[in-house]
Amino acid sequence: MIESIDNLQIDEDSCIVNETSLKKIQEPFLSQVNWGLLNYVYSKYNNAMYSAYLVGDIPRGIGSDQSKINLLIVLHKGNQYLCKPIKNFFADIVSPYDVKYNLEVISYDHIFANNYGAIKYKFILKTFSICLFGEDVSNLIRKYTISDMNKIIDL
Repeated sequence: MIESIDNLQIDEDSCIVNETSLKKIQEPFLSQVNWGLLNYVYSKYNNAMYSAYLVGDIPRGIGSDQSKINLLIVLHKGNQYLCKPIKNFFADIVSPYDVKYNLEVISYDHIFANNYGAIKYKFILKTFSICLFGEDVSNLIRKYTISDMNKIIDL
């Protein structure tokens, strides 16, 4: 049985259910993702990109006109040097849509490191993201409870 707590679905083990789905992505976000956003990101990272995720409210179907397209890019092991932010990364995009973007780039190594920084990414990947490209690493991450979420928020 699945129940709802604070707009989150909870499964029979009291763990948060990942409710993201490509079918839930609304316009103009769906058109923007389909329009070539991933191809653009892939062209910047080439073969270093392991997987790409759409994160947050948009893949849960509750995006608003204030929402940004939040992308989380996971790079192959050994590519930590590419994880630094790129200033004006999306400046080259000429889009017919008035959508804002947010990009975070992490390495596969960082996700599975045993430190506090990795916990945040594991939680986001497992509960509030959908894999758009590559291998979905969320299948390798344990499930999280509401209690776990509250601890992570307090970090």
